[in-house]
Parts: sequence; C-alpha cells; structure tokens
Amino acid sequence: MSIKNRLVAYRLLTAKDAFLKAKIELNTPPSPIVSVDDRYLHVQQDRSVMRNWGLIPGLIAFLFLGYGYVNDGYKNWKGIEKERISFIEYSKEKYGENFFNATKKKHLVTRYNSMGGDLVLSFDEYLWNIRFNDNSGGKSKLGFDIFSVSFLTIGFSTLLYFIIRFKRLAPLVFDRKRKIFYTWRSGKVWVQRFDDLEYQEHIQGMFIPLAGVPSRPEKGKKQFQKVPWAGLFSE
Repeated sequence: MSIKNRLVAYRLLTAKDAFLKAKIELNTPPSPIVSVDDRYLHVQQDRSVMRNWGLIPGLIAFLFLGYGYVNDGYKNWKGIEKERISFIEYSKEKYGENFFNATKKKHLVTRYNSMGGDLVLSFDEYLWNIRFNDNSGGKSKLGFDIFSVSFLTIGFSTLLYFIIRFKRLAPLVFDRKRKIFYTWRSGKVWVQRFDDLEYQEHIQGMFIPLAGVPSRPEKGKKQFQKVPWAGLFSE
C-alpha cells in the first residue's frame, strides 16, 4: 500500500475559508504557483522529492558500494604482493638464490611461481594465480565477483539513467470558469470538479486524486503529487 493510500483525504471545500484568506500577489506568486490570472491558476508539479531523496541517495550508495568493493580488492592484491615479496626475499637470503629451483616443496614453488619470477604481482597474476586458483576456492570467488560487478554496474547504470531522463511533470491547472482542476501525462488528461476536489497532506507534499479514463476497469482514479504550498521541495 502506497503512502498516498494510507493518508486521510479532506474535501477542499472544508478548508475554503482558510485558503481564501491567503493573499497572493499576481506579479510574484509563491512557489510552486507558476502563474495566476482571472481564469487560470497554474501550479507546477514536483517530483524532486523522489529524485533528491530516492534516486540520488541510491546512486551515491552504489558509488560507495563500488568504491568499497574495488578498494578491498586492491588492498588484498597489494597485501598479497607485499607478503610474497617478503617471503621470497627472506627465503633467498636464508637459503640461497637457487632455493626455489632446488626445493622439492611444491607449495613453496607455487607461491614463488605466482609472482612470475620478477617480484612484481601483476593484476592478471593476482587474479588467475591466486584469487581464482582452484586450490583456494577460485570458482566460488569468480562467481561472487561476477555477481558483484554485474549488480553494481546494472544498479548504478539504471539509477543514473533515470536521473538523467528525469522529466518535469505538466502543471496542475485550476480553471475557474469551468470549475475544474486538471493535468495531463503521457497523452492522457486527469480531471476533477471543484466541488469534488479532495486533498491529502503529508510531509512530502499534497496529494490530490484526479479522475480519468481508466486503461482497466479497476483503475478509475490516479493521483498526482504536488509540492507543499510553502515550496519546500520546489524546483
């Protein structure tokens, strides 16, 4: 159940006296009012709450997750490189330069060969000789890395796409002559008569149910969000 469906609806007519006492200067209407004349009142709808408190924080969260994942991998890579260089240098110093060519201990030779013989652990060597090595649970780590990279890439790309493609909504229009309140979206018009107009208050803004031609029988009404009259979330 959405937030709007849990709110209590009030008839706008019950608050008519309070609204009529509000003074609005025609030259400088307060946000989110766009324009006022003798017939029309245009109010700009605003979805910046969804963008500022949903999409953008989500994008930042994915950035932090990605940074943490990459940073942990980098630290592990360089930590192993440092540990193996120290091990190789100590072994050669104690047992001689040809220690790894002479020793019969396969696990020591494997550790030495993982460096490629140049005391530099490249990223490819780290991945295929150490991280994805079958002897150290390489298959499970490979599966985890594929899932992590895919999840972070898809999540970040999806949120970034919606932020870039975020569009302003059409204004809400009060028509005094016809005594109706309407707006439009995706080629459809949603309307309500003044006498039947209801509103729902919430910290995010004001919600007003509007009637329209349903695409399905059970969907006879649709709600659009309008920012508070104080303009706290106005664009």
